[in-house]
Amino acid sequence: MKTVKTQGIILKGFNYSDYDQILTVLTKDLGKIKVMARGVRRSKSKIRGGSQVFSLVQLELYKGTSFYRMIQTNCVKSFIEIRENYDKLLASSEWAEVLDKILVEEEKDEEIFKLALSGFTYIAYKETEKTLRVFEAKLLHHMGVLARETKCSICESEDTIYFTDRGDCLCSKCVKVKTDQFLDKGALKILCFFIRENLEDIERLKVSPKILLSISKFIQNQINNTIGKELKIFSYPHDSIDIKK
Repeated sequence: MKTVKTQGIILKGFNYSDYDQILTVLTKDLGKIKVMARGVRRSKSKIRGGSQVFSLVQLELYKGTSFYRMIQTNCVKSFIEIRENYDKLLASSEWAEVLDKILVEEEKDEEIFKLALSGFTYIAYKETEKTLRVFEAKLLHHMGVLARETKCSICESEDTIYFTDRGDCLCSKCVKVKTDQFLDKGALKILCFFIRENLEDIERLKVSPKILLSISKFIQNQINNTIGKELKIFSYPHDSIDIKK
């Protein structure tokens, strides 16, 4: 039986039977995969400690007919700080859901893995709202949805002041309808800074709550458009968190 050893981040899990779970894991070497964890819900299970959501784990797997099957797992980093703070739990739940829905299964991308791990690390130890938007923006850029710099998609003017919820970048002369669904020039400048700059410089940047809110709405619209449906996680905290779904 050929086995694979790799690091992975547990994005989510759901109960499969009385004692089993199926985990969604973003791995360094295999991309996003589904993993069957046999007996993981038993109190004496040897793999229980390495199957917690949001944890960075070392995995030994073999590929079955429908799923990878977990042979052994060890927790490298549990990120317990996330579970002890509601805002961090909410942000991590959204980050995990976005990664799960937007990434294709079994498509290896080490840069995505590093970005995902950095996202959980920063959420655990830094502020949450701005951090989450930064990583979502960088993810969309890596996937070719957002550009580092912008220009009008109609006349190619660089004096861009609006960004539609469909992702079209339009200048003041070409935009026809000005609504709350457009990202103004100030917010667009901050968004491009999120995409372009390193995390240390972004951390020092002060962003007003109004601009951050408009960026948040824009990024969420971009994610919804990319996956073709609206993520329920974006309606939180009005709903309860259930990371097992």
